Amino acid sequence: IEAPETNRKLLWMQADMDVVSDGSDGDRLPDMPEKVKNSDHYQPMTSYRWRKRGTNPNPLLPHWEERVKKLSKDKKASADDLQHARNVVHDLKKYSFLLAEYDSFIVIPLTVKEGKDDTYRPTPGDYAAVVVDNRVFPAIVGDYGPRFKAGEASLRLARLINPKATPFARPVSHLGVSYIIFPGTKEPENGPIDYNRLNIRVQELLNEMGGLTQAAQFQQVE
Repeated sequence: IEAPETNRKLLWMQADMDVVSDGSDGDRLPDMPEKVKNSDHYQPMTSYRWRKRGTNPNPLLPHWEERVKKLSKDKKASADDLQHARNVVHDLKKYSFLLAEYDSFIVIPLTVKEGKDDTYRPTPGDYAAVVVDNRVFPAIVGDYGPRFKAGEASLRLARLINPKATPFARPVSHLGVSYIIFPGTKEPENGPIDYNRLNIRVQELLNEMGGLTQAAQFQQVE
């Protein structure tokens, strides 16, 4: 959709909402639960990332370094698995990532990553508004997900929508969530979400599309 007066574009997806619990950042969260640190299934990275700014090592780094050692000695291990583990170690040393339990972000399917010349194609860091009934929640595009799935959000955002949400329990199970993404709006430099900026900027972008109705309730995220 494009607003005729402001030329502001938005990409609108309608779906339910699954929950993701990915991400890690030694600078903001230098320690994590043992079950997370020792998990082969927890995803330590998000597509939205920035160069580390502090000296605290990523808490998941020791596990992935040990995984590289084990795969290097395992004659049955695939070259792809070993290379993936090495890539993770490299990125955990170099970057910080969003934290699903603490950050307000959504996940978009890999299919929308295609078409680089498409002006409606969102990228990680773009601002978004998530609408559930009359409530409007600010967020950013934080990660790419499977091609076959639309409608995912961070654990923090999910709990803001429904306090009973968990990584295994959806906050919304019906197709009642509108994901409104503003392509081309990411900040010039990646970094931890500035929540004051997030709240202000998403409201500005919504106003460029005509604004909210009187019944709508914008939910500040702190």
